[in-house]
Amino acid sequence: MEKKKQLIGIWDVKHMFESSVIMFFIIATIIAFCYTMYEEDKSSPPPPPLVVNTTAAYVNYDSLDGCDLFSGKWVHDNHSYPLYKELECPYITGEFACQQHGRMDSNYQQWRWQPHACNLSRVIFVGDSVNRNQWLSMVCMLQSVIPLGKKRMQKVRNVSLLTFKALEYNVSVDFYWAPLLVESNADHPSMHKTNDRIVRIESIEKHAKHWVNADVLVFNSYLWWRMPELKILNGSFEEPKQYNIVDNHQGYNMVLEIWSNWLYTHINHTRTQSYFMSMTATHHRGKEWGMKGGQNC
Repeated sequence: MEKKKQLIGIWDVKHMFESSVIMFFIIATIIAFCYTMYEEDKSSPPPPPLVVNTTAAYVNYDSLDGCDLFSGKWVHDNHSYPLYKELECPYITGEFACQQHGRMDSNYQQWRWQPHACNLSRVIFVGDSVNRNQWLSMVCMLQSVIPLGKKRMQKVRNVSLLTFKALEYNVSVDFYWAPLLVESNADHPSMHKTNDRIVRIESIEKHAKHWVNADVLVFNSYLWWRMPELKILNGSFEEPKQYNIVDNHQGYNMVLEIWSNWLYTHINHTRTQSYFMSMTATHHRGKEWGMKGGQNC
């Protein structure tokens, strides 16, 4: 038994010695390889410096000449988008909160439009609740990345104008409530529900004086014209009312002509970009596009 233990001990020592020799050769081989690579790196010339062509990528941010909002592409961005959540935006109201009203999908929020670079100081959305929705969405995106104390929401007294200002950048994004574009009995920003549409066709200046000096003007007007007929007011709302009744198509055409003439006369189109949006897709009854009853947006 004692002899067997001695043989096992001798075998263990021999095995450890052989393992040590093998490990020594492995380590020596690795060191030799690393040394060879190091010497080759020393003898090889360094890689050329990285050169960035800043001239080719330069964009004139102080001019709208190179600003083309329609030239760009949709980019999927699930890292920085969505820029805001409905519950986290202090300005959004219930009727514009799609998810609160049953919208289930949210992947559309992970796509962003990437146009050519633009430097804008005043953007104005003019129209009804469709444009107010667009304005709210933009404001919610902007405010999510602006620190407290460097942004402000303000309402001009007795005027249908809401202004969001990014103070550090001297940028304002405005919404002006004018559902019929010209003066009407639906001009109050909150108390405007009436089935009796009355407009002063020639009176656009009351609203339009607040639209000048904008860099981008976005107009919309359609939903409030979906009445069979409307009244054209002769004189002012303060005077005894005399009307001419016209059908909605005729009234719509008359107002668009007044509006386009005002744009042509008062807007410097080398500075200001103007857009007009008319009808939007039906979204009040979700059942029409495959949703359950009672869901919309």
